Amino acid sequence: MSLHLQSVPRSLGSSDLDKIDAAVDITELGDKVNGVSFKVKTNVDNLAGMDVVFDNPNNFFGFKNKQKLMEFRNKGEMLFYTQGGQKVEILFTGNFPREDTINFVNAICAEYTKITGAPILKIDSSEKIEEKKKELPKFKISTIMTNSYVIESIMRSSFLGFASQEDLMKFKGNGKILLNKTTEGTYDIMFVGDFNRKEAKSYIQNLTDEYKEAIQEITYNKVMDKIKKEKYVVESEVVDNNNSIILTLNID
Repeated sequence: MSLHLQSVPRSLGSSDLDKIDAAVDITELGDKVNGVSFKVKTNVDNLAGMDVVFDNPNNFFGFKNKQKLMEFRNKGEMLFYTQGGQKVEILFTGNFPREDTINFVNAICAEYTKITGAPILKIDSSEKIEEKKKELPKFKISTIMTNSYVIESIMRSSFLGFASQEDLMKFKGNGKILLNKTTEGTYDIMFVGDFNRKEAKSYIQNLTDEYKEAIQEITYNKVMDKIKKEKYVVESEVVDNNNSIILTLNID
């Protein structure tokens, strides 16, 4: 990225999650934000979309020139992350001025809208909530899943065991659902808020089941593409009791 603004981790460590959880939304702050960690929502759908936004070297994101932009960038650290398939948020730690930060994020949202046609999201700089949010409870559930794209895709498109979209949104409304990549390459799912543990476990079980089916389909399509490329003939295709697909090929 030309302006070296990118600070996008592909996974979040436990310390990152603690920082995110402890930070307040920028709309909850007054004018004095020096030394305070805060987070801001964007309209960007995923981290890849953020890469595209920052790919324009001539966009100074609300600042007069590149020097002013870089002076702002050097005020601290920016951490870009997603929350269980939701929009990208940015965590600011350091001494970022409130108004400059709002202008910066609004410019990011405007650029993403221009590129993709996504609905514009504009932060109202007059929004201030003095009451501090209480710290929310959190817990994690470990999984065997390793592909974040497939996980987030399922989380966006499936009811995951709930009877309706309304029931699913009521469950999600209890707080935040975050992905945390482990050193083994699998993902822990973090629940931050007033989630019922039994419902959360059922949610993850359904997510895991659909993930396995999605990965099997992806693998199957890759194998079939290779079979076609090699001009092999599929003589039989059987699904066994374990829901595994057994192919018999003629490679003559």
